[in-house]
Amino acid sequence: MTGFCDLISLQEEEYSYTGFGYNNDSQHRYTLETPILMEIHGTVSPETENHSVANCNGIIFTGKDGSGFIMVKESHKCANSGGISTGEFLLKGNCLCNTGLGFSDGSPHWLSGADYRSAWASWYIPFDGGKSGAIQALKEFDRARYPFRKDRDMFIAMNTWGSRGGGMLSRMAATEENVLAELESCADLGIDLLQIDDGWQFDPGTADFQNCAWEPSAKGFPEGWKNVRKKAAELNMKLGLWAAPDFVSAEQLLKNINDGGFRRIKLDFLNLTKRNLLDDLLDYARKITEHAENPIGINWDITENCPRMGFYFGREYGNIFLQNCENSPPGSTCKRFIAYDPEVTLNQTWLLARYFNLNQVQITIQRIAESCHGKGYPQDYACGIALMGNPLFFVETRRFSLDERNLIKKVISVYKEHREKILSGFVEPVGSQPDGSRWTGFQCRCSVSEGYLTLFREIDSDDESCRIRLNLPFGKKLILKSLYQGTDSILEPDSEGTFLFTGLSRSSWAFYQYEVQES
Repeated sequence: MTGFCDLISLQEEEYSYTGFGYNNDSQHRYTLETPILMEIHGTVSPETENHSVANCNGIIFTGKDGSGFIMVKESHKCANSGGISTGEFLLKGNCLCNTGLGFSDGSPHWLSGADYRSAWASWYIPFDGGKSGAIQALKEFDRARYPFRKDRDMFIAMNTWGSRGGGMLSRMAATEENVLAELESCADLGIDLLQIDDGWQFDPGTADFQNCAWEPSAKGFPEGWKNVRKKAAELNMKLGLWAAPDFVSAEQLLKNINDGGFRRIKLDFLNLTKRNLLDDLLDYARKITEHAENPIGINWDITENCPRMGFYFGREYGNIFLQNCENSPPGSTCKRFIAYDPEVTLNQTWLLARYFNLNQVQITIQRIAESCHGKGYPQDYACGIALMGNPLFFVETRRFSLDERNLIKKVISVYKEHREKILSGFVEPVGSQPDGSRWTGFQCRCSVSEGYLTLFREIDSDDESCRIRLNLPFGKKLILKSLYQGTDSILEPDSEGTFLFTGLSRSSWAFYQYEVQES
């Protein structure tokens, strides 16, 4: 089955439109040449010939007066992965059509019986105020549809994968001895949650998913979750866990969740090619979140190209795991194509912030000194990139040097004083799109008159200063309070509404709190 989800008639005038969509498979698209964002621009009028606007997530229509509407397909589609009958946006003269009901996936028996079946939903969001008003309306609706839950979602995380290369070596990081040591290290840095990734269910040095009991390995965790849970409680740390739903039942995983007191579950190895597989996974998510003893959230992994949960679906259960950025020491296998690159992570985060709420995205932090793409950036630069989202240390933190630890502690300490306000604000990219040679950054608007800025001068930028447009009341002065690096100052806009920023050396960044000066 297919058909129109929505059919909207356009007024008798010309519209400009922007189709936008995000690519998954970040593991194999982790370069500046493979951007995470796809955008399509054009105009349409009643005389426009029929055509498709491709596999985008949503489309913004703006009239000549700056008002218009947005339509978003609430589904697991991505710009490079169509998913299960997710359809497309079609322009047909004076109509916008949204196709794809979510029923036609090659499994004819799925619609049999009397069970309730849901189709893909659509968001229809009116706005005024031009492009800025459109994006604000989109993010506000997204925030209402997928609320941020402080008790569940406000944390800085560390994951045991990411430091040893792929496969067996990284699985061997998921042992009691390593986890206990990392809990001490994370607590010292100010990290809130340690997530035990793949490997906890096997004896160290082995891996047999088909015959795994999905309980903590007797050799890796001799007393089960007892000692890990006890140590986490002593250090006021939370715990998270990794699992693969194709191999472990919700009941088995729920037992581990309650035995270990886990608060965050990363679900991996997903390949949602059939509607029944997607429905089963949603039922799985409901079971473990509703029956866990503590509030828990899910990390949806979008690092592969096979259909997964995508960007605009399933986030009532948690947030998005964006990047699988690994480093590895000499002598172990290093997947160079996913070795951490601060310029790529900054680029992807900046593009994601254009249409998406970063407070539901885990942004990777790695040890720059160990990356073959580190390029001489300081360790705190990687931390700064993640501050407007959910910071994730995808690295064993004991690898950080004393100087690196001191930098990280300073960033985390000041961030924690302000993160609740940041996570409740609306983040958007400012400056130029990062490519290694720009002044760039993020603005978090907490209200019309106050918010936060993170600014970055990339390592190949020749400019000693940069004019940047911010989303502020036009003509008002800006009072900057330096929170990390930078200096306190009062900036006056020029006639175009841009502000002149100076004082950053190459490969440095600054974190500010701002307010608009009243007349």
